[in-house]
Amino acid sequence: MSGINVCATLGGNTGKGQCDVRMAAPAFIMPTKGKTFSGADLASSDAFKAALLIAMLAIRTSSSKVFLFPKARVVEDNTADPTFGNLSDGYEELLNETAPGYTLQSVVGVCLQQAMCKFNGWADKVFIIDKNNILWYIENADKSGTGFSVGSLFTPAPRFGNTANVATVNTRLVFGAVDEFKGGIGALKLDFDVTKLTNTVDVVLSEKQAAVANVLKIQGLVACTGVNIYSAYKAGLGNIARWYAKRLDTGAALTITSVSGDDALESFTFTLDSTQHTALPSATKVEIGLVDPATLNTAGVSGIEGVSFVYTKP
Repeated sequence: MSGINVCATLGGNTGKGQCDVRMAAPAFIMPTKGKTFSGADLASSDAFKAALLIAMLAIRTSSSKVFLFPKARVVEDNTADPTFGNLSDGYEELLNETAPGYTLQSVVGVCLQQAMCKFNGWADKVFIIDKNNILWYIENADKSGTGFSVGSLFTPAPRFGNTANVATVNTRLVFGAVDEFKGGIGALKLDFDVTKLTNTVDVVLSEKQAAVANVLKIQGLVACTGVNIYSAYKAGLGNIARWYAKRLDTGAALTITSVSGDDALESFTFTLDSTQHTALPSATKVEIGLVDPATLNTAGVSGIEGVSFVYTKP
């Protein structure tokens, strides 16, 4: 017997199962290019906390990096109504079902808002933690979890407020596919405050003054604010294990013989191996930077990611 039968794919039992939970307003959005948390990561709140910290400390360019937006204090549901088509005899049929969309209001400073603007046009994934501290994600067949697809993400540029209202930042998030919400959603109740995890800021490295032979004076300024990190990180970064140096043309690592603090210049005295430096051809470009945030955090240097600079040998 031949024929087409799709009836078995339609409908489902509607009894209320154990541990069913409602979705509350999003409190935190966590963009990622492609992070997947394993089933073990999602087995408990403690396991997820450890895995999330590692993901937040990944370098900016890593596909496994998870970014954390500030807490949304007020959330508006902007999801458009579905579109229906009608015939003159009263027949009605669904033509289009829109993906969920929200406006998330937060209260942040200019620098953080500028950082949020850099995600405009984001078309990858996003994890959600709602106001009840429940993590929401797409559950895969192996119990691992990925983020929801993003249709659009937009935060406006900073602007002046007014005297009648609290100045808020209105981030617009539209999810990429409504079908992702119709099945296979995972949820995990968290028993920790995500804002207490180490979230990094970019630190721009540069030469404080011209190098003398193989000795450089390096300063680190927090991006946007321009705050010098020297006093806060003098002890932690005064160690060769916190830095790297390599030739840009070959990628070959160069030996750092010492790093120490210079209180007068609020900078780090950075010394390259004299023999290696002398052997470098004139105009050789050397990239100097901090090691990755995870390594820094393990060493007790938390909250920063270095933006490297290029030194050119005279």
